[in-house]
Amino acid sequence: MISNFLFFSYLIFMSCSIPLSVGLQHSYKKSKTAWAASVVYVATRSTQALCVNDTNLCIPLEQSYGAGTSFVIDKADEHTMIMTAAHLCYAYREDPPQSVMDGLGIIDTKFEMGIVIEEELFPVNNILFLDIQNDICIFSVPANIGREMPISRSNPKYGDNVWSVGAPAGYFPESAKPITRGMFSGEAKRISPDKTEIEFFNFSMPTIGGMSGSPIINESGELVGIVSAVNTDWHMISYSPTLNQIKDAIEIATLKLESQSP
Repeated sequence: MISNFLFFSYLIFMSCSIPLSVGLQHSYKKSKTAWAASVVYVATRSTQALCVNDTNLCIPLEQSYGAGTSFVIDKADEHTMIMTAAHLCYAYREDPPQSVMDGLGIIDTKFEMGIVIEEELFPVNNILFLDIQNDICIFSVPANIGREMPISRSNPKYGDNVWSVGAPAGYFPESAKPITRGMFSGEAKRISPDKTEIEFFNFSMPTIGGMSGSPIINESGELVGIVSAVNTDWHMISYSPTLNQIKDAIEIATLKLESQSP
């Protein structure tokens, strides 16, 4: 009799604990504090120098700095995979050296990129995926950083509420990461220079410089887009790669990181 009562009590406990666990997980996904834990500040520096041929003499000419946003998508083997907009990544922004002074010297441009975590700079040297056309970049750093951003299984629907956490104008204190709100405004197409059609998402949300690479998050706390660009005539029209493009990029980047493992 007692054993039957204990078993019945166990069933009641299990029937309560399972929904509670699911509920807590769902609540955590919707926690905007959890979203902020996934988002990472990006800092860039471009240095132009005049170098004399056949010598180690280089004279700095100009330096420029940039800022943007990125977010954690996965972790593996003590490495963290992070996604951002491709135009923030160095790989295609390095200009080839230019010959000057009748060939006696060159003007060389170096591009550096890093992420900032609690005032510590982590250089970015391992680009896993770079898609200039769709503006997606994925890289890894040899450290355990932040919280993974879950990826939505389905596309957003027209009018769905979305949020983004980013660094507008480079403003990104750890204790007050700016969050903005908007809506999904549908999917469109543009024509590339080679005459192919490129699909992209439209979001109605405030966007300015520094927010490039910010995650766009649905009401369930899942990634549905990346801030790629903003309409120059109206800052409330933002563009993003499609969710399918993002998923394909993650799959390729994951395979590349796995191939790098010893």
